[in-house]
Amino acid sequence: MLPAIGADLGAPLAVISRAIAAYGAGSALSAIWLGRYLDGYGMNRALFLAMAVAGSAQILAAFTQGWVSLAALQMLAGGAAGIALPSIYGLATTVAPKGKEAQTLSRVTLGWSLSLVAAVPIAAYLADLFSWRVTLVIFGALHIVMLIPLNIFRSAPAPSSTRFSLMTPFTLKGSYSIYAINFLFMACFYGIYAFSGAQAVTGFGQTTTQAGLIALIYGIGFGSASLFASLLDRMPPNVTLPISLLIATGLIGAIAIAPTYQTYLAIFCVWGFINHLILNLILTRITDLSAAHKGATLAMYSGVTYIASMIAIFSFGSLIETHGYTQIMLLAAGIQFCAFLIALFFKKPLKA
Repeated sequence: MLPAIGADLGAPLAVISRAIAAYGAGSALSAIWLGRYLDGYGMNRALFLAMAVAGSAQILAAFTQGWVSLAALQMLAGGAAGIALPSIYGLATTVAPKGKEAQTLSRVTLGWSLSLVAAVPIAAYLADLFSWRVTLVIFGALHIVMLIPLNIFRSAPAPSSTRFSLMTPFTLKGSYSIYAINFLFMACFYGIYAFSGAQAVTGFGQTTTQAGLIALIYGIGFGSASLFASLLDRMPPNVTLPISLLIATGLIGAIAIAPTYQTYLAIFCVWGFINHLILNLILTRITDLSAAHKGATLAMYSGVTYIASMIAIFSFGSLIETHGYTQIMLLAAGIQFCAFLIALFFKKPLKA
């Protein structure tokens, strides 16, 4: 919707895109700074408040008349997302039946896949059919509607009385290794995904519409992995995580040297499948760091993720201009391989 927003507000695309950066910055800051209070405040209460703030911010953003106010409201919405996401993940693992945490979490992360495949195209369609302002109102209103089921949600852990510091998640056994894996994994994903469409157009001579198939194919692969999530609960995570990261390393290398666009799409589908498994394994291991610190540890996960995305998109974009797509994808494979090496030495932490 950025071109339509830019035309309406009379601002160039590069300026309007700062609203996206503001959203990511707000998410990272709130997750890291406010995430330590999640356990004490209560994840169910935090999720209710975050959804209310995010919905209100998007509705207000629909009435903005300049890019500065749009970016400010998107930063507020992003800040709410930085609290909502770890709360959602934390509550999912809390209410999950014993031994089925990964399977339950997989159903939640499936929503990310559905938003990738369905919500983004729907938003673009609504923007064309009505306007970008109406689209923001609709999505903001959906946040508000979700407050109804959240208000009756009672299967939540009691708020903890323990006080947490900003760096509490890093005081837990095994935290440094899993957050390092999280950072490297997310940097590879966002760095590759952000420029995959550009490679389809410039590298394979596809149209913009055909390049859009990448999101669909990746989402299909990512979503289909949820059908096999129950297997993760039966397998040793210290084995499945490094194996999955090693397979992902090979797939990224294959993306770099894909000879045709059809091959390129096929690899993205398999990569999406493996990435779903990796994401679930990372989230499960982070929730295992400490039951008493679940909100804080998952909030730090969100913070690390958004920092990784911002660094990766900025650096990959600069490097691709000077070194080319293939070379940078091979570099990404090397980064993913480092995550694999860390996972080899990663030991499942004891629950606190």
